[in-house]
Amino acid sequence: MAKQKTKGSSWERTVAKYLTEKYGKTFTRSAHSGAYTGGRNAWRKSVIPSAMTAATTGDITCPDGFDIGIECKNYADLPFHQIISGSCPVLDQWIQQTLDTGRPSVLLFVKITRKGEWVMGPNIVSCVNYKGWGIISVEDWLNN
Repeated sequence: MAKQKTKGSSWERTVAKYLTEKYGKTFTRSAHSGAYTGGRNAWRKSVIPSAMTAATTGDITCPDGFDIGIECKNYADLPFHQIISGSCPVLDQWIQQTLDTGRPSVLLFVKITRKGEWVMGPNIVSCVNYKGWGIISVEDWLNN
């Protein structure tokens, strides 16, 4: 388990660096990396102050002026053929976790070992689309 946590944390730091470089404002890895109010801990959102909810929801904490829910996934594999066929349960789960941040805008950053890095979101225009979410390489996204 420790290896997966380290792998995920490293990717979150990399994504925060990408966002900081792209927008010129500081993005950071969230305390508890979203686990404090995510998934089975969603009940906490109803008992903690809204400022704390904003700081603990999602994997990346955004600077003032950016109300974006950001999730990061770093896995060994992703069944790309399921994305092409239009039914990928793993990606559906990741998208739902991203939407669960409750933010008006959302981004999902995915890194698949030895295959690549992608950004996904409902407002991303790309030639690859999965259930209304555009999928683009991180490199192309950073250059747009």
